[in-house]
Amino acid sequence: MNTLVHYKKQLLEDLIQKHSVLNDLYIQRSFSLDYQLINLLEDAKKFFEQLGTTTKASEVSALHVYIQTACMGINPQTLEKLKLNKRNNIWISTFHVLSQLGILLRDALNETDIQLKEASELIEQLILSAIQSHLLDNPSIIEMKDPNQIKQLWQQLIQNEQIMLIERKLKLTITQEDIFILLDKTFNKINA
Repeated sequence: MNTLVHYKKQLLEDLIQKHSVLNDLYIQRSFSLDYQLINLLEDAKKFFEQLGTTTKASEVSALHVYIQTACMGINPQTLEKLKLNKRNNIWISTFHVLSQLGILLRDALNETDIQLKEASELIEQLILSAIQSHLLDNPSIIEMKDPNQIKQLWQQLIQNEQIMLIERKLKLTITQEDIFILLDKTFNKINA
């Protein structure tokens, strides 16, 4: 299933924002942190499962097991049942899970940003090439403000064989809607 990359980026940014709030709770040594961390882990796992990224969903699941083990009074690294310092064990485990989850979310966001940046550069080159080939002119670019106009223009442009090949390349990494969003951003840059 192909997910709108801009939507994926927004969801990742929301998860990172929640992660940042949990880091603040960790610093404050809040006792509600355990519950909220487990909720964030469930949200992150569901997000990666919906994307079909089973490896990352599995990593999040392993972090969930790690913190749950600590909450049961067991050291997740040695698997020894603790009689003393159970709360300290939970804090140490929480720090580990927060660190690993932060790395996982930032890496996923960086992958998404790279994907969008590469597609954006390709679309910018395509538009400049279309201008150079006289498939587009300045007046038609200036009036590109409506999403329907952008869709119609795109349909006209992909009649060209070279542009159709670039469209196919773009569709390997992003959705048609992402293409329209990036086209709109490109036209706004040109008109600025």
